Amino acid sequence: RTLIDSSALPAPVRNRALAIIKRLAEAEAKIHDMSLEDVAFHEVGAVDSIVDIVATAIGLHHLEVTSVVASSIPISHGMVRCQHGLLPLPAPATLELLRGARVHDAQRNVELVTPTGAAIVSALAGSYGRMPEMTVDRIGYGLGGRRGHAVPNALRAVLGGPEEGSAFSHEQVMVLEASIDDMNPQFYAPLMERLLREGAIDVVLVPVQMKKGRPGTMIQLVCDEGRLQQIVALLMRESTSIGVRYHRANRMCLERQVIEVTTPFGPMRVKVSGSGHEPWNVMPEFEDCRRVAEARGLPLKQVHQEVIRCALEQGLAPIPPIA
Repeated sequence: RTLIDSSALPAPVRNRALAIIKRLAEAEAKIHDMSLEDVAFHEVGAVDSIVDIVATAIGLHHLEVTSVVASSIPISHGMVRCQHGLLPLPAPATLELLRGARVHDAQRNVELVTPTGAAIVSALAGSYGRMPEMTVDRIGYGLGGRRGHAVPNALRAVLGGPEEGSAFSHEQVMVLEASIDDMNPQFYAPLMERLLREGAIDVVLVPVQMKKGRPGTMIQLVCDEGRLQQIVALLMRESTSIGVRYHRANRMCLERQVIEVTTPFGPMRVKVSGSGHEPWNVMPEFEDCRRVAEARGLPLKQVHQEVIRCALEQGLAPIPPIA
């Protein structure tokens, strides 16, 4: 940590490298049941591991990478010899670092993922799975020194982005569903509010007909993959559901931002979305409008229309382009 902090590397590189090393240290501390400051790196403290971590941070900074998606991580069998003697594969620290990652059985008895590699990919990957829709720009390969195996000892990285001139950004999200027919209807509104506070992107309630003709409600929500476990746990704890379905989905989104508009009621927030710096939708913040309507005794729709008029008259700030 001192070596990196005292270096002349740009601050984003130092911060990213230190975040990876901290993740590695946290895994080792948990495995050895000791405090973070007492962790002693063995193999992962070697110069080549430090270079791997820092070089990755430099590369991402140089290439201006804004998000990372990783394929499913291959898990192998067998034993590996390290500072502590023989340990089962994946090494304990490697497996700890891959909590929350998508993995698959590679049916091999040779180490395919090291603690350093697991620390890097788990600290950087925002999601795991298929390659997202994008326009491929550059491709790079990293080759290892191990030989004599059926699969190439290679790591491939693909750099890309949205199609030039695309009106939409492309994202991968998780869609969760739970069908319920035995919960007090008064509980749904607080549950929706709690889910949104905890990171759900959207929550809807859908009336459904369930088995034996019972009317029910399907809770359907969207969240980022990194919050899947947290959202499922909350949904199970706060509702009467005993099972949640989930799947990955792609979605396309407009460029969007929130701006502040001067109105006769004072500053009001307005959500603006569109494409190519051109606003397509102008929507006042509902809670701001409701607060003003209640305080002044005005119809809510009148306040809403006045805010839109002010926003259009004052001219809207250019919408930031898709990253």
